[in-house]
Amino acid sequence: MRAGVSTATVSRVFNNLPAVDTETRRIVREAARELHYVPNALGRSLSRQKTDAIGLLLPDLFGEFFSELMRGSDQTAKTAHYHLIVSSSHNNREEIEATLHTLRGRVDGLVIMSPHIDESTLERNLPRGLPVVLLNCYLDRHRYDSLVIDNYGGAYAMVAHLLGHGHRRIAAVSGNPANIDASERLRGYRAAMKDAGGEEDDALVVEGAFNESSGYEAGLQLLALPRTPTAIAGAASAVVRAGARSVHVHAFDQAGRESLDGAVCAEVLRSIRRLCPDTPVSLTTSATIVADPKERRRIVEGWEDLPDLVTANQGEPGIIELCELLLSRGVAIEAGLLTIDDANAFVASGLAGRCRRVLIEPLDLDPETAVRHAATMEEIVASAGIALDQVHHGYGIACWAVNRRALHRGHGIRTGLEDVTVLPDGSPARDNADLVMAAVALVRAHAAA
Repeated sequence: MRAGVSTATVSRVFNNLPAVDTETRRIVREAARELHYVPNALGRSLSRQKTDAIGLLLPDLFGEFFSELMRGSDQTAKTAHYHLIVSSSHNNREEIEATLHTLRGRVDGLVIMSPHIDESTLERNLPRGLPVVLLNCYLDRHRYDSLVIDNYGGAYAMVAHLLGHGHRRIAAVSGNPANIDASERLRGYRAAMKDAGGEEDDALVVEGAFNESSGYEAGLQLLALPRTPTAIAGAASAVVRAGARSVHVHAFDQAGRESLDGAVCAEVLRSIRRLCPDTPVSLTTSATIVADPKERRRIVEGWEDLPDLVTANQGEPGIIELCELLLSRGVAIEAGLLTIDDANAFVASGLAGRCRRVLIEPLDLDPETAVRHAATMEEIVASAGIALDQVHHGYGIACWAVNRRALHRGHGIRTGLEDVTVLPDGSPARDNADLVMAAVALVRAHAAA
């Protein structure tokens, strides 16, 4: 060797071991620089059984939360003379397993944050004895060190703080119900509202997607929905001027809660008809407002002012009996199909011959999935020989993809803040009339094509 020393001495120098004098260390490192020698990290880790690296597995790398988490982890690792290896799984179980398998033998410890991790996945993919710390992971047993955020308590404390300042109508932007962080936060919100006697209103809970854009959309939705009879009627008049041929509305009581109460609905209907006397008005009968089928039927039975038609979601318990009641009173039925199961139930119900039209409204937020489900529901209805007029709409940005397909198929479309808060280009809509104008533009562009 150029340095004139043994391999063992070189190893001691690069591993900072004792028994090598200062001059010999200088000679070895100078020779290494001249030869462009770099120790083999894998070989060193095998011989030392130590990698000087810590793995950090996150569900995503985007956003201020994750950047701060990585920055803090990296600073702490450097303090202890460790390097940080960061990877993301994007909440995909296969990616999680592949990443865990890849990190085997490459790290001395592992920090994992994933809502989809479980004990069997860890046992299958990690060597025994590897130090593991879990961040906000929920395992049935507690074999691993774990740091868990109190989502329930945090949400409860925030809502209690607002209630303590005299606020009563408090909204929540939640996340995917399948995500345990989101479900725990929503549980804390509801518990605080209930304990303090605040107003519990499902209309004040809007699902987001843990990103800024969905939070912004949810805020617009909460702020823009008209709630008083005068505001609803004004919005109805504006959308008719923008080109709408009928309006679909939800009524709200004085506390701002959605309601099927006869007096509340009557006031909304009268207000709209004063401004839009020739426009058909549709009311919701959604079970999200009154969940008990018998109670809902009892309330609707008491209606004195009747809408021109109602949207009746065919997957809800008691919907056939409710439709029978409304048909007997001369109210037309728009059969709402939210899922493929709803479409099959509608075909089997025998109601089709007495309905005014079919409303196809896939709940999917992904445009491709929503379009695919809308096509499947349409095919189920058509295959049963049901030739009713159809109106289609979707949710979020998927609404516009569903609308385009519907126009291509010769169907009508429905658009409003109940379902979408952005225009086709993704920019926020100012109000319902803004959305209707965009929908009218789609209709005209299709007609001109």
